[in-house]
Amino acid sequence: MVIHLYGDDGEIEKTSTQTFVPWKMLKAAAKLASTLNEEKPTEEDVDGITNLVVSVFKGKVTKEELEESADLGEMMAVMRQIVATSKGINPNPTPPPEK
Repeated sequence: MVIHLYGDDGEIEKTSTQTFVPWKMLKAAAKLASTLNEEKPTEEDVDGITNLVVSVFKGKVTKEELEESADLGEMMAVMRQIVATSKGINPNPTPPPEK
């Protein structure tokens, strides 16, 4: 996952990446996605997305940086990637031994 922070002129000032989704974030992302109004996000939706991105990126970005410099579309993309990852998880990735 990637999140960019932009300057006033629209140029990228900082790029942060996260290569995996911490397990505890799946539950938060699924809950947020189930209540999110993507067409007309509420203040609570925006705060939830912000908090999720801060948690997933583990200190690489702050809430203040995101509020000032992040693109909403990229923030939504991070949330969608987490939800998509959770849907692709095989609950039993190790098959039982054959008898």
